[in-house]
Amino acid sequence: MGLRAKLILVVASTVVCLQLVWGWSVVQQKENALQTEVERRGLAVLRAVASTSAVSLANRELEHLDAVLDRYATAKGRELDVLSISIVDMEGYVVGHTDPREYGKRRVDTFVVRAIVHDSPLVEMETADDGPRMRLSMPVVS
Repeated sequence: MGLRAKLILVVASTVVCLQLVWGWSVVQQKENALQTEVERRGLAVLRAVASTSAVSLANRELEHLDAVLDRYATAKGRELDVLSISIVDMEGYVVGHTDPREYGKRRVDTFVVRAIVHDSPLVEMETADDGPRMRLSMPVVS
């Protein structure tokens, strides 16, 4: 292999590597922007749920929570990429959920425990079998 062929190979390899690095950085930027948008939209949904649920929770009118969460259990929730919404009390018991089978169950995983004691929104990314998921919490204050 002559010097000219080696030089062409080095230049071509360098160009390919630079394009790969640039492409990877563009994908990472897009992924970060998408994650930020999902977080923003998720927190907006939770703010809406929290504000409409506060009075019902304060008065222990749990049947009103069903009407609030029913909107997100339907196609509208799937359009927003909402998998589920839980409302838990200070002991971790589910008092409202988009899936009626979850009522009354106690949640003691670390995210729920941290969410209960936080007085501000909490965001956490987790890896599931079908891809990354974002878990969000919003305190409900009356």
